[in-house]
Amino acid sequence: MDDSGRDSDASKRLTGFALLPEERRREVARIGGKAAQRSGDVRRWSAQTAREMSPLGVVAARSKRKARASSHASTG
Repeated sequence: MDDSGRDSDASKRLTGFALLPEERRREVARIGGKAAQRSGDVRRWSAQTAREMSPLGVVAARSKRKARASSHASTG
């Protein structure tokens, strides 16, 4: 560890937002969330809709994973 109490190992070095104090990170996230809501980029799903969509995401992820595996097997 260095004088700041952080690991000096390069792989554990903080970068970007991780360097900001937690309070500032929260403030930036709050501002970003409000901007996204104003621009209409935020989807508001009910709990029921989220439950219905969740299995579809799992199925899509599995099919992508299978497609990658089969393309690697056929090229290798």
